[in-house]
Amino acid sequence: MDNQDIILCILYRMPIKSAILCASISKLFYRACEEICHTNLAHFFPDKNYKKILRQENYHQTFAICRHLNKLNKYGIIEYLYYCVSLDNSMMHITRLLPEIAYMQNLEHVYIPHNGFKQIPREIFKLVGLKILDLSRNDISEIPDDITHLRKLREICLTHNYLSKISPRFFKLRSLEKILFNCNHLAHISSKISKLSNVSHLNLASNKIKTFPINICYMKKLQILDLFDNQIRYIPDDITNSYQLRILNINKNKLTKLPISMSNLFNLNTLDISENPIQTIPKEIGTTYKLGEIYISNTGIDSDLLSNEFEHIAVYD
Repeated sequence: MDNQDIILCILYRMPIKSAILCASISKLFYRACEEICHTNLAHFFPDKNYKKILRQENYHQTFAICRHLNKLNKYGIIEYLYYCVSLDNSMMHITRLLPEIAYMQNLEHVYIPHNGFKQIPREIFKLVGLKILDLSRNDISEIPDDITHLRKLREICLTHNYLSKISPRFFKLRSLEKILFNCNHLAHISSKISKLSNVSHLNLASNKIKTFPINICYMKKLQILDLFDNQIRYIPDDITNSYQLRILNINKNKLTKLPISMSNLFNLNTLDISENPIQTIPKEIGTTYKLGEIYISNTGIDSDLLSNEFEHIAVYD
């Protein structure tokens, strides 16, 4: 039984008016209400006001109404919340989550981007089975110590926030596989990041990083690294340890050269060094076995010359 089936079971047990009131709790409720209520709405709302109710975005108000009418408990909604595995409250213009979220102990996916959160809602830290958390496009400035409760977390997205501080405890989340922290205010990345040995995708683009975080080179499973639009001046020789790396985007930084050690990145397929004050690429890098494309627009590199040197590699200027 999936989320939709559970909610349909709930709403079929409720009077039609109460079901409609629940329509703005989430997109899932909205779809279920439409399915159940479509043929009956005109009877209860001849003036078509029901359409306004179904378009409500303030799900907090709906919860308050339901609690006031004693509907949540009366119709067993709290009980059924336990079985939900996904929550999507994107673009709801909310700034907090209600305590009822804590009942949703089977939640694995939480999507709450495009809202007004100034911090990660504390209710989130009670969801110990959470695997995917999307809080992009909010106003969050730090990751607190409580993040350590989310030990099963695999993906975290905090893009387009004001993130400038990450608790050291974040680096204890050893199940993480994907970290999207692009478009924030990060200036420093802790050396503890190397402990996140299962991360395969790391996006730190559009931050304020001045020095290439050396310990990133020791993330054993890292395949995609995006450092676009920072202020990095050099790539350390340690990069040779990133033997699983497939895609490296270091576009729009301040690089003047590339280390010869990059020729040991045997799995590297895509390299983007566009918009850097770099003049040449070591010939050794051209021998990298799987390297298939290099992006060099707005650099000092002669694209024709490079194409002749690296015949098996597509060069994009």
